[in-house]
Amino acid sequence: NAGMIWAEKIHPEDRPAFLKSDEEIFSGKTDFHEMEYRVLNREGDYVVVTCRGVVMRGTENEHDLFLATISNHGITENIDSITSLHNVYGFWNQLAKYKGSKTSSVLILMGVNNFSQINGIYGYAFGDKVLKNIAKKLQECLGEHGKLFRMDGIRFSCLMPNHTPAEAENVFNHMKEALRKGIIVNDLKFSFVLAGGALAFAGDFEETAVQTGVTYALQKSKYDKGGELVFFDNKMNEDNQKNLKLLEELRKSMDNGYTGFYLNYQPTVSSEDSKLMGAEALLRWRHDDYGEVPPGVFIPWLENDPRFFELGNWILKRA
Repeated sequence: NAGMIWAEKIHPEDRPAFLKSDEEIFSGKTDFHEMEYRVLNREGDYVVVTCRGVVMRGTENEHDLFLATISNHGITENIDSITSLHNVYGFWNQLAKYKGSKTSSVLILMGVNNFSQINGIYGYAFGDKVLKNIAKKLQECLGEHGKLFRMDGIRFSCLMPNHTPAEAENVFNHMKEALRKGIIVNDLKFSFVLAGGALAFAGDFEETAVQTGVTYALQKSKYDKGGELVFFDNKMNEDNQKNLKLLEELRKSMDNGYTGFYLNYQPTVSSEDSKLMGAEALLRWRHDDYGEVPPGVFIPWLENDPRFFELGNWILKRA
């Protein structure tokens, strides 16, 4: 009864189609099977697989045989081909597992500065070798403290459950010092500056708000703090959670037709004849619980949100 045992692992929405195909094979209606569906892996995530099978009919007293291969796309989709680390998709899956948990965790998003010159001078194939060695060095420093992921470009993130901000900062400083001392590839030594943004979280949270917050902290680290680890808004506990909640409300406002957003207009007047020449449109945001939120607070968050472009279009149309 292998078919029914396997069917229990298949996503409920995909199961009827699988069972129908299974019945057609074993009833003799068809000798071929090819379909794509989602199935539960041992980590509790649904991954996409492709199953291709064929029936080989036996003669006289020989049994009929059904032979099939199942390709697990979840393996290749969640693993970065260069560093062999879990990629951004694996990161989102892992982060979702912490949602609702009371575990106090720290997320660190790291960026490697001055890497682009490697590709420019030595080529992308050599750059991939350097990137792989960077990942190896970071993994060695992280050890059993958490899980390392390769994000987009030359960015890495690590999730560190059951760690305090101080403990996470010690691990980051170890990574930073290791890259500063340099890595050797093909007898050439390269030294890098590591920047990092971090955020401590626990309980229920919005994954995208966490990601946006830690990205903002990374930008502060790179451009304002010389690469030292910056925690979101440089504050912990209540203030940090308040700002994270504020960020969630900001995203909800964008999802709900930009409720709370409005424009103020700063007149532009000619210095020659004092005539009105036009106006500068200034974005403002008001929330029922937080009141008038200063632009200096919410604009930097928006600049790191992928929907900032859509908001820009809304501003143009509104103006």
